[in-house]
Amino acid sequence: MGVGVTLIKDLRFVFGAMLCFASAFVIGAFHVGVVFLFGIPVILLVVGIVFLLLSKAAKLAKSVVLLVTIAIIPSTFAVTMYLRTAEPEVFLIPQHHRGEIVVFLDEPCGGEPVLENGSRIYSIGDDGILITRSKINDGYLNRKFFLLTAEGDRKPMPEFQRQDFDTEKKEWELFGQPIPVESFSPETVGVFWAYGSKTYQISRNSISYVVGSYNDRKRDSKTREHELNKFAERADKLLQECREK
Repeated sequence: MGVGVTLIKDLRFVFGAMLCFASAFVIGAFHVGVVFLFGIPVILLVVGIVFLLLSKAAKLAKSVVLLVTIAIIPSTFAVTMYLRTAEPEVFLIPQHHRGEIVVFLDEPCGGEPVLENGSRIYSIGDDGILITRSKINDGYLNRKFFLLTAEGDRKPMPEFQRQDFDTEKKEWELFGQPIPVESFSPETVGVFWAYGSKTYQISRNSISYVVGSYNDRKRDSKTREHELNKFAERADKLLQECREK
């Protein structure tokens, strides 16, 4: 009892311990997101450790707090990842399709949701459009992309993370790409996130990507913009027709 009372009276110990625990929880829960909080949780964790070390508490008490703080970060990370991970999603894209694809979600007029081994299956039409009743899939994304041959075979596709080929190749191993870096070239077909897609303006319950290679991105920008506009017009028309049925 005497030790406990002494620790409680040591405000630096109490403040440091509370700051360590709270900061560790925030870091574990948001992990990458702490960067977008201007590093405040990390700074507060350092401040908490400093207060802890400057306190008059016994080394054992300080060690216990530090060990618990360290344990909180991976534990919280694991729990939040489990609770906030979205259903796995598989995109099946016609082999010869190039350009934008879009999946309109949560549309009552759309096709029935399809599940395969616990993963959502999005079978993209030849026109690059899918309208489905599948609900919004919130959480950390787990997506795989395949080119679908006429025989029904699935060819894994990379999901490109960078806007230029050289940077993508340098960081290839960081993102667990489905093909080896030795097979990656400017001609490799994969998917790019469709930044600023007009299909998102049609429905915010949508997912858009652009299918192509890094060489495709070198095409005339006005031509590519025209193609994306025409695609958005077709997607809008098809969605409106679906909703009017």
